[in-house]
Amino acid sequence: EKACGRCMIITTDQETGQLSNNLPLKILAKYNRDDKQKGAAFGTYFNAQNLTGSLYQDDIIQIHTYTDLMD
Repeated sequence: EKACGRCMIITTDQETGQLSNNLPLKILAKYNRDDKQKGAAFGTYFNAQNLTGSLYQDDIIQIHTYTDLMD
């Protein structure tokens, strides 16, 4: 398990490539902040072991153990 920081793409004008202000990230950080990454969190990476079968939309995933890779 590893925290996934929010990328800067949401602060970039997609037509010009110019960075705008960081307002979207500042707003997101108020609601979903990751202090280890010092910014807005987007999600979490997980690594599966002993892969067999398939995973489909709406499947339920259970996390039995995890190691914080950010420490």
